[in-house]
Amino acid sequence: MIEPAAKVYVAALPEFGRDALHRVLDNMKEPTLFFNNVLQGEFERAGITLGRFTANTTLGLAGLLDVATDWGLKRQPADFGQTLFTWGFDSGPYLILPLLGPSNPRDGIGLAIDSYSDPFTILATTHGLEELTNARLISGGLDQRAGVIDVLDELQKNSLDFYAQLRSLSQQRRAAELRRGAAPDPGTNFYLDPNAPPGKPAVKAPLGPPSAAPQAGKERGNAHPVRKAAVRCSIMRTSPSAPPRCRTATNSERRVASSEIVPLR
Repeated sequence: MIEPAAKVYVAALPEFGRDALHRVLDNMKEPTLFFNNVLQGEFERAGITLGRFTANTTLGLAGLLDVATDWGLKRQPADFGQTLFTWGFDSGPYLILPLLGPSNPRDGIGLAIDSYSDPFTILATTHGLEELTNARLISGGLDQRAGVIDVLDELQKNSLDFYAQLRSLSQQRRAAELRRGAAPDPGTNFYLDPNAPPGKPAVKAPLGPPSAAPQAGKERGNAHPVRKAAVRCSIMRTSPSAPPRCRTATNSERRVASSEIVPLR
């Protein structure tokens, strides 16, 4: 449902118009980025975000122009899902949220909190301007979907399992966002989840003595020894150079030999 609308949006609005709208929507998210950077203890990033919002709102005509980036103030992405990650919350299972795409319970909760705590949303709701909030939501969804039309189409054409490939790529992208592009340190335990929150203790598998399994097998082998057929060799030789003649023991001889180990019942 969103894909056809996004294609109409791309066809109807020229690229410079879509870019301008994208910058306005990004500028309206800057206060949320500021609060999340503060909650994460990233005060330098929060200061840069505040400077960006001030410059782009005033000199950039409410975000139509991105003058802050030209001044070297790069955008500092942050969201409440990332804040929960910083606080040590697990992501939970992989989910596909309706109209929103790949996510997980932690990021879903973070998205809801970011939406309800957004200053522009609160201001519009207070003054009874829900239409502006709905228009912002719709335009933001179209802008986001239009930005990945070609990527998803190419992925769907070239992947054997589109769902599995989408899941893998979205999780890798989110892991990079959570650590701001830094690769996770595998450490000494290669079985740890790279998406696990920092500070979680590693779950180590119990280590037993390396000789436990072989010893157990050896004990089982001693408990039930394999009996070989008794072979009797005669010292009688047909010629001095001929080898001794051997024959297999008869059944009666086997019973006598076995009775020396386990008494017959």
